[in-house]
Amino acid sequence: MVFAQVSATVIAAVVCLFVAYWLWQGRKEYRMIKHANTILRRLQSDGNDNADGSDDNEDDYDSALFQKWETFMVTKPTPAFAWFSFIVKNIIIAMIPLSYFCYSRNLVGAMTYLVLFLLCFEKHYFDIGPIVEALGSFGTLGMEPGTSLAHSGLLGAATRNEWQQKSRLYHITRMNNNASRRIWSKLLNFFAVLFGVVAMAAISSGPGQEEGVAPNVTFPSNSTFFYDVPQEEVSPMCNVNFGSNNGSNATSSLTSPVKYLADYNFLTIISYFKIDSIQPLLDTWFGEGEAFLDEDVIPTFREAHPDLPSAASFQLVSFSDGSAIVCVRGTTTYFDFLVDARLWYAASLFQLVQSAVPFGFAFDALIDFCVNRLSELEASSVKKVSYYVETTAFVNYLRKSGTYTTVSITGHSLGGGLALITGAQTQTLAIAISAPSAVMGRSAVTPEISLEDIKQRSYSVIPQRDIISHLGGEHMNSAGIKCRAGANDFFACHYAYRSLCELLYTCGNVKRPVYCECVSMGYPEPTSIDGSGTSLEFSCEVI
Repeated sequence: MVFAQVSATVIAAVVCLFVAYWLWQGRKEYRMIKHANTILRRLQSDGNDNADGSDDNEDDYDSALFQKWETFMVTKPTPAFAWFSFIVKNIIIAMIPLSYFCYSRNLVGAMTYLVLFLLCFEKHYFDIGPIVEALGSFGTLGMEPGTSLAHSGLLGAATRNEWQQKSRLYHITRMNNNASRRIWSKLLNFFAVLFGVVAMAAISSGPGQEEGVAPNVTFPSNSTFFYDVPQEEVSPMCNVNFGSNNGSNATSSLTSPVKYLADYNFLTIISYFKIDSIQPLLDTWFGEGEAFLDEDVIPTFREAHPDLPSAASFQLVSFSDGSAIVCVRGTTTYFDFLVDARLWYAASLFQLVQSAVPFGFAFDALIDFCVNRLSELEASSVKKVSYYVETTAFVNYLRKSGTYTTVSITGHSLGGGLALITGAQTQTLAIAISAPSAVMGRSAVTPEISLEDIKQRSYSVIPQRDIISHLGGEHMNSAGIKCRAGANDFFACHYAYRSLCELLYTCGNVKRPVYCECVSMGYPEPTSIDGSGTSLEFSCEVI
């Protein structure tokens, strides 16, 4: 609850309820122990009174001590409560979702949900199993109300034939209530509760651009530390040559300061920071006079498009050659998490099922069809809350303005997924770091994108053991990098900071300064090219 940022009053109320429940349970246990001690004292006193062999009691009785393990209370609901439960359950399960589909004008989704609800309604409420269980025996079916049969045989059955029929009926009624169904029901209930907590936290915080955080990357006082790896060990994905790889003509010019894949990774990191701290980092990374943060373009765009949602958070960085890169921020709030779920939940669920089924790869075509159909049902409602609508409009706005020679887009995590969608929709180069793929959910966006658009305009960096990068299907163009974090550090491979250190260390010959935190992540200390002999640790301590 603290993680969900629930108020202190609610947390205190929940704690008080738990304490009250614990005291109530303790009171019952105390009374039971006290009663058992009373019985024990009576037994001991009876034994002492009759120790001489005399019988002082006129009545002959035996005393015994029993231990109570569990207490069960069997209650029978009244007809009024049964009707109340029936109405509330159907309002929650049927009316609210159906009203949502109708309100969003999703008639196909409304009709599909109504048909599924009627099928489940018939199966649940017209089932013979609960009726027989309530009667106790199907031998009373068809008799007058209030008539009962006396059974004194094995397990309450008068004959062995009746016992066999009851046993068979027991197994039949339990076929739809086996262990696997209970396990999956608990799992679905857990995710429903989790989604409810996240939804409440998102509603309380609301959409909007959250102010960035203070920079948590520290460059040494002497920015001449670089990793140096022999050229033959350098992967071809280190340099920016996407135009020759995938046919895109949206790459930077030869004079652009953006020369390495690590540059895009760095730009995704600064999108999380406060605006007043970004320009000094750009000067340190690219050099003074090479990269500039355009702070006025985004407010001007939003004033010109007041009808667009303004929940996405992104920055625009322009360069000395006239090019520009849109940097989209990743997930930082609960509302961002809900946007992630709306875009990629269908593909993620089918991926989970496919991985759990033997030879799941044989169902690729079927899974792709199912994901597309589910995505089409939610396409109109997803568009109303999705960030890609604003980022796509912003990229089109930049391209139509003619201010920049070329425009590209990059992002990390959710920002990377939005970059892939926007790049395919606007025919713009998109570089994503640790981002979910747009392949399986391409039908969930409006306008719909094709596999050819994704292939021609996207490039993804996929760290090893990063689960988020594998959501949404396989990336069309990608570069895999290692993750040197511990196997028990679950989310470390998803961090953009670690990916940047990996690119700097693996690629080498990247004339970009290594920041101090790379060494704390387990990477070796880089060497200084100025020949001063100063260590990175000393330069970082001087700061």
